[in-house]
Amino acid sequence: MVLLIILAQKIKVANPVLLVVAGLTISFIPGVPMLNMDPELIFIIFLPPLLYEAAWSVSWKEL
Repeated sequence: MVLLIILAQKIKVANPVLLVVAGLTISFIPGVPMLNMDPELIFIIFLPPLLYEAAWSVSWKEL
């Protein structure tokens, strides 16, 4: 994750976007075990900190 965030800053892409793309890419790799999580848990725990950090790091030009 840290390497993805560093890469996102170098190519000037929002961190959450690159993290989501990386997660989707990993999900298509055969042999990776499947995790079952409640979608509401993701919305409550993971999404707010990602959006909050992205809101502080986005420039007005990108907005």
